[in-house]
Amino acid sequence: MSHRPADRKLGALRDRYRRGSQIAALAVAVVFCSCSADSEQSAADGADSSDPVEVAALAEVSIDTDFGLVWLEVSVNGSDPLPFLLDTGFDYSVIDAGVAAALSLTVSDPDTVPQPGGPVEIGLAEGVTIGLPGRELRDWTLRAIPIAAAAQVVGREFAGIIGHDILAERVWRIDYEAGTMTVYDASTFLSTDGAEIPVEVVAAEPFIEAAIEQPHAGTIPGRFKLDTGSTDAAGLNLNFLEGAGVLAPGQATIPVPGVAVGGETTGILLRIGAFRIGPYSISSPVIGATLESAGFENRPDAGTIGAAVLRQFTLTLDYPRNRILLEPNSAYGEPAGEDLSGLWAVAHGEDFSAATARFVVPDSPAARAGVQVSDLILAVDGVPVAELRLSGVFDLLRTGAGSTRVLRIDRGGVILEIPVRLEPLL
Repeated sequence: MSHRPADRKLGALRDRYRRGSQIAALAVAVVFCSCSADSEQSAADGADSSDPVEVAALAEVSIDTDFGLVWLEVSVNGSDPLPFLLDTGFDYSVIDAGVAAALSLTVSDPDTVPQPGGPVEIGLAEGVTIGLPGRELRDWTLRAIPIAAAAQVVGREFAGIIGHDILAERVWRIDYEAGTMTVYDASTFLSTDGAEIPVEVVAAEPFIEAAIEQPHAGTIPGRFKLDTGSTDAAGLNLNFLEGAGVLAPGQATIPVPGVAVGGETTGILLRIGAFRIGPYSISSPVIGATLESAGFENRPDAGTIGAAVLRQFTLTLDYPRNRILLEPNSAYGEPAGEDLSGLWAVAHGEDFSAATARFVVPDSPAARAGVQVSDLILAVDGVPVAELRLSGVFDLLRTGAGSTRVLRIDRGGVILEIPVRLEPLL
């Protein structure tokens, strides 16, 4: 679980894990996984053709978009549908270690691998059959990782992650606004009225060129990883934050903690003039930057582009042609959602019927109202957390600047009603 400051991000496995060992990451133009017993050589051949082939969709399915993340149902070895996260930031597809055990999957070759926040034990679940929209993948290998704790951060159970190894084999059209995803064969060529953005895939991670605009520095270009598993507009790595001169002298920032796959991280929030991707510009977003993450804060790239940007478009992942397509939807141009309370909560209880205050930004609206770490949040404006879900709580705390939200809190058995006047933190 990788959590950039004030973000709920399910981060990438940045060290390549192979059977029995770790190997050096290799730069490649695009990755096609050949693990499937029924791989589509003809489709790949079609993708290489100079004469694109128009074919019908393999499937169209409904998706859930809590926190701007993309959730879909997947079966494993013929199981009932299980919730999986579609995460372009993960290089390989993952199943939770506990779910793997419950499904009696054999997990072999455990190894402890460095991750943001600290080391994590990863094993291999081989020979797995994965039921996906439009196709069943046979004889696949999933990485088994303990990700169950991430359920508290997103306020919902989930069993695994669809990563780059699977995404590279298809064309995926994600319509955030309609809540649907359409899956196409790799030979399918889709045109767009929006923008076509080149993608470079390096070590199973997709990168695009984008830019930050700051009044003091003008346009600051960078190489950003496409990360549908992050709710941030953007999350910067420390080397880019410092080396590219992103911060103006004396610019206000907010220190915040984070949670990553391997444990705790630290970072800041800051506001930038704009974030540019292709011909599109997201005005004045608040973004995150990681300052400490067990060494992973100093990657050579600039950082990540997350769901707060991507949800403003219909996003097509076309890795067979080294590109993505962006088509603005009705959310484009709206202010990117930002925290107006200074309260970061995690889901509480097995049924996620409440939320617990994990961190309160000093001198924020929540802090001034008297909200304390470990307070149990039962309701917001009279609506129980069990009904809102954690994403609904955050939606209420990110909208309505100048309005007041009333939190019903259980503090050691004492029930309190605490009004919090929402204000921008930066």
